[in-house]
Amino acid sequence: MKKLIALVLTVAMLVTCFVISASAETAAPSVTVEGPDKVTAGEEIVVKVIVNDAEPNVVGGVQGTVTVAGATISSVDVYDQLAAWNEATDAEDTIYKIDGDKVKFAAVNYLDSAESYTSVTWFEITVVAAEEGNVSVAVSDLVASDKQAQALAINAGDAYTAAIEDETAATLNKVGVLENAIPSDQGIVVNASITLSEGLQASDIAEYGVIYYPTTLLGQDELTYDYEPAIVAKITAGAEKFEQYLTDGEFNAVLRFAFSSDENAAKFLGTKVSSRVYYKTTDGEVFYSKNKDDSDKYISNGIASKAALTTILAFAKPQAENNIDSANVTAAQYLDAASKLSTTAYPDDWYASRKTVLQYAVELAIGEIK
Repeated sequence: MKKLIALVLTVAMLVTCFVISASAETAAPSVTVEGPDKVTAGEEIVVKVIVNDAEPNVVGGVQGTVTVAGATISSVDVYDQLAAWNEATDAEDTIYKIDGDKVKFAAVNYLDSAESYTSVTWFEITVVAAEEGNVSVAVSDLVASDKQAQALAINAGDAYTAAIEDETAATLNKVGVLENAIPSDQGIVVNASITLSEGLQASDIAEYGVIYYPTTLLGQDELTYDYEPAIVAKITAGAEKFEQYLTDGEFNAVLRFAFSSDENAAKFLGTKVSSRVYYKTTDGEVFYSKNKDDSDKYISNGIASKAALTTILAFAKPQAENNIDSANVTAAQYLDAASKLSTTAYPDDWYASRKTVLQYAVELAIGEIK
């Protein structure tokens, strides 16, 4: 580590002791960063840090900092010739230091003016991408001197950035209910989509669907495919329309109430249910929806938590406030029923009230129930 500090001080001293004397006709050197166009969540990628010299080759030494965001630094691999130019038998002691999310470096360039290295990868940084967001790698705090030990203007190129993508995107789009006015025939509908990434075929997917479980019973547990009490609505390879839904990119999964008692079904209308989209590959690996939909407050990190009654009221309330009657329920009747939905506050009225608001909403959505 002492060698690295000594080199940093040497370059810094060179810069501060001399006046910048770059010619107006000479383009300033730069340090740029390059990486892959696509990054998959959890993928290990290599980012190149390149020193671009000017004509004629003038860069004598450079120090700076490379900052990585959206990924974890795994290792640094120094260009063999750079190590030779710096007589560095151990590059980590003499050329770079990893400090958390930063790589601090200082090195001298090839000093023989008879040779010209105008664009050289000084080192490569291997990083592991996070699960979501963007990978960003930027150069800053650059200080340079020329081969005559004079201060040298040097530019930092644009930061390298790449959006992190799932290998295959599973997305929870929205949550709704069935168009049925009978509580026991109701259900929670999740509209979902799976987008196959480049190179992935439908034959690589074994099944996909939606996992459901009451939110209050779930507590702090994670809703996953192997969460034993959960209910899974799924479609498996070989089933009708399996490939069509993948090709179209969208499907609906339904959690049907199917209670023996219509009263119990009406009570379940008010139960908040968590749901999550998943797909399972043929090698047994399971991937989950992770999308963040800021437009829907009931969806967070790819998991929805919503009661069927919430969906019904969100649709029906504006209609009633605009004095719109359905085929068999007036706006006034709906508003009265909507005020008596609590099973504890209105033990004698909640059941009839919930059926009324459901009928009102469904009739407005699809017309009179026959």
